[in-house]
Amino acid sequence: MVKEFRKFRLTAILRLGILLIGFCSSSSAAAQSVRAVLDKTSIFAGETVVLTIEVDGQVSGESPDVGRLTESFDILNSSSRTQIQLINNQQTVLNRWIFELEPKTTGTLAIPALSIGPQLKTNPLTLTVLPAPQLDEAAKDIFIEVSAEPRNPYVQEQVRYSERIFLAAPLADDTLRRDGTLQDALLQPLGEMKRYVAERDGRNYQVFERNYALIPE
Repeated sequence: MVKEFRKFRLTAILRLGILLIGFCSSSSAAAQSVRAVLDKTSIFAGETVVLTIEVDGQVSGESPDVGRLTESFDILNSSSRTQIQLINNQQTVLNRWIFELEPKTTGTLAIPALSIGPQLKTNPLTLTVLPAPQLDEAAKDIFIEVSAEPRNPYVQEQVRYSERIFLAAPLADDTLRRDGTLQDALLQPLGEMKRYVAERDGRNYQVFERNYALIPE
């Protein structure tokens, strides 16, 4: 009788331990925040877009599985970093992966949910890729493209304004300046100016891109 009771108690303890381990694992995964975001939601063919994935908490060396991305995109560059902070005696960990993507086709392209280990997945995204505009002869050496999101803002809603200068010949960064003022609005720079190469009509251009927050006054 005593042996049976001990056996029952040992079995109960083992089952409780397994349940606790499973609960802790699932709670840890549920507590982790996973975010995926594109730096632009609409681009022209020949341009690139940056996909950033962030995970709060430890990921045990896992990385996003980007195999499905290669169906619609070429991955030109990638980088990763882990940021650890101690706030109020509590350690916080932020994992970040950055991918520079070039679409293979035009249209509305899906970026599917990407797995990070066995339990984490990113949110799916979509990207609109427009055909590259046709240029006339006078505009082939230098031209400007602008875009704004959202396109139909509410009253007093902040708008993200992007300005891209295309140059066929090299130009120093410090020659491109903007005073940041508009009538009835203020342009607040968002991050540093980006510099990359894009194709238009089979010709490569040096592109200077700036993003602003357009704030109504």
